[in-house]
Amino acid sequence: MEKRFGAYAGYMAGVKRVGRFGLPPVYEESGSTSLSPSVFVHEVVEVFGELGWNVVYQDDRCAEAKRPNGRGRWTEKVSVALDGGVVSAKSRSLGRGVYDFGRNSLRVKLLLHVLALREERLGVAEREAIEQAVERERSWADYRIPSWLPAPPSTLPSKPLLPLLGGLAFALVAALVLGYISLSDYYVLGLMEWLVGLGLGLTVGRCIRPSNFLNLYGLRGMVTASVVAVYLGRLYVGYRLVLGGAPVSEFGFGEYMDMLLEGGLVIRSLHLGTLGLLLSWVFQLVFTQYIAMSYVESRRMDRYLELVPEEVLDLVLYLMHREMDEGGIRAELSRLGWSERGDQDLALGAVSVMQEVMEAMREG
Repeated sequence: MEKRFGAYAGYMAGVKRVGRFGLPPVYEESGSTSLSPSVFVHEVVEVFGELGWNVVYQDDRCAEAKRPNGRGRWTEKVSVALDGGVVSAKSRSLGRGVYDFGRNSLRVKLLLHVLALREERLGVAEREAIEQAVERERSWADYRIPSWLPAPPSTLPSKPLLPLLGGLAFALVAALVLGYISLSDYYVLGLMEWLVGLGLGLTVGRCIRPSNFLNLYGLRGMVTASVVAVYLGRLYVGYRLVLGGAPVSEFGFGEYMDMLLEGGLVIRSLHLGTLGLLLSWVFQLVFTQYIAMSYVESRRMDRYLELVPEEVLDLVLYLMHREMDEGGIRAELSRLGWSERGDQDLALGAVSVMQEVMEAMREG
């Protein structure tokens, strides 16, 4: 049996896999429990940790986790919910396959088995202690507003020109390379766009820290401009290569574009016409933008969390839990030394980024 089942390998050896087809494959099974909702969710989270699955979401009646494969990828997402004593456990594949070979059923059956074992070992006193601890944590009962906060970070003024120039410089190099490759048999649709998106994301992302430019809409606009520059530049480079040494007046760029549209998209012997070519251009723009922004947003999140101390994050989260409005949060930050509006924006932005991270981890 698989080593990852650890102490439960004996039990799992007798479990029958139930394969599922789907897009994606999903397996669901129900059970029952006598645990209260708060104790139930606490125990589910404990089981996730014991099995090495990463918790991505929890509330007062359900919890979700993703199972890593040890190579930086998620294999399944497992969700467990409680409704009136009825436990619903579901596992969904996160890969591209349409058949799961019974893996989802193994996750669900193992989780329900371990959860049942933990429930059997919990006495009345232990359940009450967990209930009280969960309630104190949920209500922030042990949190005390500090008398001071770490000083705001000493940062240089924002320099939006740096990521913009970095993106456009990469676009120039990428356009030259793609212009040559696109006229050969080595251009692979999808692969090239992925490489361009990755390179652009790395370039703009690496510029975030020295520039201190964290505006998401600004960064997205810079990436969009760079992506457009890559593919317009690629077309122009291809045009100049086709033109050779002939004068531009004899065959203009507009005529070259008309020739491309008339010829349409041809993949080996498959002729997809003008519509196919236009759709391929749309795909290039959208896919490259998506890949690039994935990395840029990740670097932006890292920078936010690097600049804002944990004590400040805890304070803002506590005040939000108390349903204090933005003006009240800014006043409290100002009282504790974060008086500059830019520093307050940084703290509020970091909390927003944390929420984005948690939502992104839950998706999929």
